Amino acid sequence: MGKDVGFMENDEAFHGAPVAPDMLTPALALLGDHGKDLPALRELRKQGPPPAFKIPRPPYPPVETGQPATYGADVKMDNRTAFGKALLAVADLNLPREDFVMAVFDCDLAGSVKTAAFGQKYPDNFFQCGITEHNTAAIAGSLSAERAVSIWADFAVFGVDETFNQARLNDINHANLKLFCTHTGVQVGEDGKTHQCIDYFALLNSTFGWRVITPADPNQTDRITRWVLSRPGNFAVFMGRSATPIIPDADGRPFFGGDYEYRYGRMDVLRRGERLALVAAGNMCAIALDAWQRLSREGVGISLISVADWSDFHADDLQMLAAHEHLVVLEDHNVKTGLGTALAAELFQAGARSTLTKMGVTAYASSGPPADLFRLLGLDPASVVARVKAILG
Repeated sequence: MGKDVGFMENDEAFHGAPVAPDMLTPALALLGDHGKDLPALRELRKQGPPPAFKIPRPPYPPVETGQPATYGADVKMDNRTAFGKALLAVADLNLPREDFVMAVFDCDLAGSVKTAAFGQKYPDNFFQCGITEHNTAAIAGSLSAERAVSIWADFAVFGVDETFNQARLNDINHANLKLFCTHTGVQVGEDGKTHQCIDYFALLNSTFGWRVITPADPNQTDRITRWVLSRPGNFAVFMGRSATPIIPDADGRPFFGGDYEYRYGRMDVLRRGERLALVAAGNMCAIALDAWQRLSREGVGISLISVADWSDFHADDLQMLAAHEHLVVLEDHNVKTGLGTALAAELFQAGARSTLTKMGVTAYASSGPPADLFRLLGLDPASVVARVKAILG
């Protein structure tokens, strides 16, 4: 406190206290500021508040996103691998340009968050910050406020839970940070309770600018990664740890592959049915699809909806959901503060009369295979089937 002002430095009395008028002039002089006309400035202040000031920002650079990849229905891959491949593909298209600035930040986890290939190919654009997550969030956010594409990849518990104040400051400062978090939710599995980030949406949704996205499978991850890198603003993409099945359409082809176009803020109808809609997000879409298939074999036809974008809901999609008598929301997030709660608020405000059942994380899980943890929490396909049948009577 009071650094380089001798009578203030290291004096806790000045922590949060204004400098007395008779001390202000000598304090400014010690800082090298001799030209301030304090009486004139005080008179100017009396005339009213200062005009609104906006920090000038350079425009976000144009980014070529290239052609998205399509992974076949038999591919075994995790979303983080699809992110790493898409990141490298976008870099290959843009980094040869002399006017293009791109930086990827890592905290000793490049092999796990799949930025290692980028770092090996573009070492001058790769910044290994070690286990200094708060510092990384600050410098990556600061760089993103310049004319640069700034990416930080980390485990979700470090990228959000540990560094939330930096995320809040990046929101206040209108940064353009691209945060890609892996090892999210209970799907982190064997890493246990300390690494279960099940509050990422609740935290970032308490800001005004962050946008939260959860891809359903590697194909949607590829398209979301390319889209996010080409847009200004703070975006956080959350992926699990384990391999995620490719979501097929009704004919067995990759639903999010081929000509599928990611549209931010829009839901995807994976299957159409009546009376009840099962709404799933991110890695829970595979579990929801398994439950849908079991119900279908028993002659129970329900709708299956995928929600990737938690921060913004389209009015048409809310109307589509409200056309069902019942809604069941399945998420790998604290059930108190996640997607189900956000949807409930929007639907209630829109006048919807559907019932809404939230199926999410109700307690910190143990350490073990994700499938076992979901079963213990009542979030496995069998539990979803039982809940849907109970609701439908």
